[in-house]
Amino acid sequence: MPLKIAMIGASSIDFTRCLMQDLLVVPEFTETTFAFMDIDARNLDMVTQLCQRDIQANKLPIKTINTLDRREALKQAD
Repeated sequence: MPLKIAMIGASSIDFTRCLMQDLLVVPEFTETTFAFMDIDARNLDMVTQLCQRDIQANKLPIKTINTLDRREALKQAD
């Protein structure tokens, strides 16, 4: 069953990208949607692009969502 994981404060590029890379190697997370949320739209977009590049490079069916709205990120999150 697909999971949704919300990462609040996700514009921290190093932390979010390293955490994402750690999760990409766990088979149980291969169909996960990651909701990245932060108040810094510029960094949030940059983090999302970097993570999507890693996901595509590994040919994984993981989805990402980025939002400035905490409630949206947490909506239906596991």
